[in-house]
Amino acid sequence: MTEPTQPPASPQPTDATQRHLNWQPLIIGVATGVILSIASTFFLFQGRISQMEGRIPQMEGRISQMEGRLLHIEPSQTTSSAQASQPPSFDLTVNKSAPRFSGKLVAANLSQSRPYVLSVNGKVGQDGNTELMKYGAFGGEGYYDFAEKYSDSKGAFLQEFEVTLPPGKYDVTVLLKDKASPNYTPVFSRDHVHFTVLP
Repeated sequence: MTEPTQPPASPQPTDATQRHLNWQPLIIGVATGVILSIASTFFLFQGRISQMEGRIPQMEGRISQMEGRLLHIEPSQTTSSAQASQPPSFDLTVNKSAPRFSGKLVAANLSQSRPYVLSVNGKVGQDGNTELMKYGAFGGEGYYDFAEKYSDSKGAFLQEFEVTLPPGKYDVTVLLKDKASPNYTPVFSRDHVHFTVLP
């Protein structure tokens, strides 16, 4: 009788094959982690880009506001420096003979929006001093503060006047005084202004 043939034995994995099989799950896990990390980084980067794009209009708006402020500031600074470099100027006209003391004072480059007082002052021994002492006197000299007005926002001043005074001849000093300063400091003074108030 013929003996039954035994099936060949299955080959046993070698040590090298076993080590290869053991590394496969580790490699797959590492690769999966790397892919997930790259994907997370990509989506996070996209989110930050979206946030930055959202902030750009805000930054542009702030820059526009700053440019607008600069445009508002620069003209005022230029105007102030120009005014500061120019001395005040005055132009006084007086009617030589009239029923009232009348005329006009025009000034420029004064302090802006500041109160000023227009005054006529007499001097001892000059015509009209006695008449002016009825309104006010200091040290034997009469004076009359007859008009008060503010300069405008550009430092300009215009005052037309028509003041009732006793009839007679006058030889006086016309003053424009700074009411906001100590002792009403004069910013303009013209001596020997002659006029006659008719009866």
